[in-house]
Amino acid sequence: MTELAQNRRLIILVLAIATPGIPEYLTGSSNFSEIVFSPPSFFVTLFFNIGMYTAGALLIREFSVRFGKGWVSILLLGCAYGIMEEGIAVHSFFLSSTDSIASTLAVYGRFAGVDWSLVLGIDLFHSIFSIALPLLLLKLAYPEISGKPLLGKRGLPLTLIVYLADIALINFSQISVTGSAPTPGEYLLFIAAAIVLVMIAYIVPSGFGMHTGIGSAWPAGRFYDLGIVVFPVYIFYAFLIPNLSGGLIPPFVDAILYAGSYLLLLATLIRHLPVHGNELLIKNFALGLVIGLLFISAFEEIFLISPLIVVPMVIAIYMMNRLNRSVKERWKSDSK
Repeated sequence: MTELAQNRRLIILVLAIATPGIPEYLTGSSNFSEIVFSPPSFFVTLFFNIGMYTAGALLIREFSVRFGKGWVSILLLGCAYGIMEEGIAVHSFFLSSTDSIASTLAVYGRFAGVDWSLVLGIDLFHSIFSIALPLLLLKLAYPEISGKPLLGKRGLPLTLIVYLADIALINFSQISVTGSAPTPGEYLLFIAAAIVLVMIAYIVPSGFGMHTGIGSAWPAGRFYDLGIVVFPVYIFYAFLIPNLSGGLIPPFVDAILYAGSYLLLLATLIRHLPVHGNELLIKNFALGLVIGLLFISAFEEIFLISPLIVVPMVIAIYMMNRLNRSVKERWKSDSK
């Protein structure tokens, strides 16, 4: 086995930790405490999470590398991923108010049997935290693989098979547990939406909206702040307004504000992020994203919502500290 092949396997293993580690275990969506209280359930869930998240992230990375696409395309593909997970596999877009992962959103913004507020809220979350952030961290940790595929002739179709099989198995599992399923029209609607997003991602040029100079007019520390506010924006529009507004703010207004806020954050990032010499700035933004997630992790630990969430918190802090030092050392070395 060549050294490159060994490195690729290690890198994929790291990605398997980041996904689903960040979107599932660091947020408490999958309860890490089950590793003690219900080990079989924990490892079954982990198996399906890796089959979904890691395979999905790998496929999106391969798409971006092989077609020379940038982060805007990755975010669009992340939205397509979110649709396939939540709409086709888990069916959370169609659940009733008593079964939904976000019960308020199953009423607030529900129309024609679809929880549209949840569609928007969870889809943007997946795009940023389930796909873009882990791939961004992987790029920072292993800059030598930038622009290089991780999957070979056998690895690519195998990963696709694992991903599609995972979706199918979770889909059938949900049907057997709930006794209901989306209609054929609902399946087709969201599969078509995912395909359209993939087509748009293919069309969008790499470096879309970024300026071609070196350096940024912003101080490097400002990118921390921009990253930190991303997750609180999700909590504010996806949970606080639906739960606390008492219906005073209509769902379509909340949706416009929510999507508009994320577009503004993305436009601000792109406008101040140069195409070249941006590693330190991207690192700061990524660390800010993780810090935003750690706030909710700390809340769940303090109130014992997920008592052992401190374990993924410690792992995340340790890994981000190592990444921070590594990127700073490379940046200082390149600046000499």
